[in-house]
Amino acid sequence: MSLREIYIDSNSLPKFGYSREEDVNMLTSNLDTTFLNNISIVIANGKGIRIFDQESINQSTLIGWVCRFPAGTTPPNGLRITEQGPGQYYISPERNMTATRFIELLKEMSLKAITLFKRADKAI
Repeated sequence: MSLREIYIDSNSLPKFGYSREEDVNMLTSNLDTTFLNNISIVIANGKGIRIFDQESINQSTLIGWVCRFPAGTTPPNGLRITEQGPGQYYISPERNMTATRFIELLKEMSLKAITLFKRADKAI
């Protein structure tokens, strides 16, 4: 599934150079995870990183840096866009995967992004 344009709060995407465990934990804190042999596994249950379409980003109270992905952008193999409700979309894993792999795929996707600053008084 691809949307016309998608937006993601830049704090929800990993920055290149992230490698500390606390950075990984911050990015996966809203996801359901489990441990297998002391390795963090992200459970593929539709929960993920919140994304916005143009209408919902403009209605949100979010202020700061956002990443815009051009129309037709699809996530890399291993990730999918799921709809949790009207206008509520998430990027989530297609299957259970390590937290490290999930972050690698998000980094791969972030290469296609254009970073913008969203102000409270100005629509994107």
